[in-house]
Amino acid sequence: WNLIELRLDGNEISGFPEKMLNMWLEIQLPGRTSMRSEVKYVGEYYTSNIEDPTEKIESYSFINLQLRKSIPIFQQTPSLAFYVNNLLNDQILLHGIGSDFFPMASRNYLISFELKGDFLY
Repeated sequence: WNLIELRLDGNEISGFPEKMLNMWLEIQLPGRTSMRSEVKYVGEYYTSNIEDPTEKIESYSFINLQLRKSIPIFQQTPSLAFYVNNLLNDQILLHGIGSDFFPMASRNYLISFELKGDFLY
């Protein structure tokens, strides 16, 4: 057996980018409607602790968009929301473990219905 000492002193911890940024802007529109734009940035990071350049996620950013409409009915205020995730349909490697990489979903759409209120009398 030939044992090789692998020193990781001073190496970056895998999976943790040095830089991250989340920003959003929400605008209240007429008629109980709001629009929210969200920008996310993640700096590059290694997917293993040995700092192999082939095991690295490059920095990326993407934009999500949300449109929400609230409709007051009686004492409840339901809202309907429409989401567009990855608005620009960027092809991004979102995460990795060693030499295995996982892509971000392409542009996708979601619709949600939310009902808030006191239902116990």
